Amino acid sequence: MGDNFKKNFPQAPRYRHSLLEESDSLKMAADVLSGKDRKKHAKDYEKDPDVTLLLKLYDAKMLEPYVLISAPDRDIASNDYVPYREQHRDQLEAYLSQFIVPPAPSKP
Repeated sequence: MGDNFKKNFPQAPRYRHSLLEESDSLKMAADVLSGKDRKKHAKDYEKDPDVTLLLKLYDAKMLEPYVLISAPDRDIASNDYVPYREQHRDQLEAYLSQFIVPPAPSKP
């Protein structure tokens, strides 16, 4: 917690929860779940909506947008959202359209 934070945010006066920390944690969990036995355990994963969502987000490369939009805490929202949005607006928009806002119905 402290060493990685100090390395990645050397100017920060104190430790805070960060997008980098949260997304890395989710990536590590998804890496384990996506390992060589993913197909073997697929039926078990389908029973858990949280695991299913994590794997969908991981496969779509949408973990950071998920953390920023659907699961932020005060530190992440106030320190990491704006810089991320400035560089990755297209990814945030893709997350919203793929995971949050359903597609508009097609006209007959």
